[in-house]
Amino acid sequence: MKHLSIISLISFFAMISLQADEAAKWQGYVTQYTKLSAKYQKALGTAQVRLKKSKAQLAKNPSSAKWQGYVKKYSSLTKKYQKALSTAQTRLNKAKAKLASVSGGNTGGGKPVNTNLSAEELAMLKDIKTQKSLKLDHTKVLTVNKCADCHKREVQVWKKTPHSLTFKDLHKRKRAKQIQKNLGMSGSIKRNDLCYNCHYTRDEVRGKPKVISGVSCESCHGASQDWVEIHNDKTIPRAQRIPKAMAKGMNNTDDVYLIAQNCYQCHSIPNENLVNVGGHKAGSDAFEIVRWSQGMVRHNFVRGNNTANFKSTPERLRVMFVAGAMLDLEYSLRGIALATKKGRYFDSMMKRSNVAFKRLMAVNKKSGGVSEIQELLTLFKGLNFNNKKDLAQAADFITIKARKFTKNHDGSKLSSLDGVLPPEKSYKWKPTPRK
Repeated sequence: MKHLSIISLISFFAMISLQADEAAKWQGYVTQYTKLSAKYQKALGTAQVRLKKSKAQLAKNPSSAKWQGYVKKYSSLTKKYQKALSTAQTRLNKAKAKLASVSGGNTGGGKPVNTNLSAEELAMLKDIKTQKSLKLDHTKVLTVNKCADCHKREVQVWKKTPHSLTFKDLHKRKRAKQIQKNLGMSGSIKRNDLCYNCHYTRDEVRGKPKVISGVSCESCHGASQDWVEIHNDKTIPRAQRIPKAMAKGMNNTDDVYLIAQNCYQCHSIPNENLVNVGGHKAGSDAFEIVRWSQGMVRHNFVRGNNTANFKSTPERLRVMFVAGAMLDLEYSLRGIALATKKGRYFDSMMKRSNVAFKRLMAVNKKSGGVSEIQELLTLFKGLNFNNKKDLAQAADFITIKARKFTKNHDGSKLSSLDGVLPPEKSYKWKPTPRK
């Protein structure tokens, strides 16, 4: 698999898409003939009951033209519905068989990889999923003003980024208003659950949640009420403070995976209806964690001794790049599994998985082989893209491998990857123009 040509790779994903189309077609037929079978079964039952009643009345009145007519009518209907039911059931069985044939095979053509996780890995997965499912608790938000007490330079950088500026202009944009209209939403998007989770920060104001800023410090690092005192206690060595604060809910940048997966919570869109009906993009265009995090949003003043906005080391960038490609693959598979039909959302998730796969192929080739990546490439050989359960298990498998990669590698032995890392000139230094 790691030696696939670009042409065969394109063919691979084209085949997946075609098979998904075929599966969707036969799933439609299964649904159609299931409904028809139920409809004719009900009609047949009604006709048989009325035929029986008509025969009973005719037996009492043999010369009754009325009941003779009813017997003839319901005898005819009984035969009609029996034939229709038989045809519908035959077609239903054929559709089910076709669906099984296009969904049951291994899309990749190889032996399915064993995605069974050990007890330790399952515990790790549970912790990660718990972390991912956490919503920002507005009752524990202390706001950017509290962070600015010690992180003034970071806040000044933040104020110039789209993360901050979205508070003032997102609700005014034509595109945002059109999405709101398409979804039948009313009122301000700042008060809509679908929007504020990724675009705003809420605080408790007069006993009620209120949007008070755009995507802020606590959106990425976690609501700080429970951990800020530990974070600020300089009497405790930093090496001890960090794990204690993280145990209380802080997303610390020392943990590359934790920060990166937090980005993907919003820069990939786990909502088919928002995309297909609302017209929202299916994630940020060409999102890649190094390019997007090391340009205008970078605020590494702590690593720069609070005097300079420190550039991440090559070692850290290598780990970040690989973890990002893994996460891209994970979230695109979850999106494919979430899709209920062919459309913009499904197509975007397929394209995204293709890009992530190519990145991992390039990384594996350049590095000479990284065990966690090789396991993911093997996964693709047997992955069934038409089976939602397979996709969900594969995504969980990637979660664990990405987590282990960031724990097992500090980037010092991955210098061969420097040639595939995004060059600094490609970093996002300016906000993308919005309408």
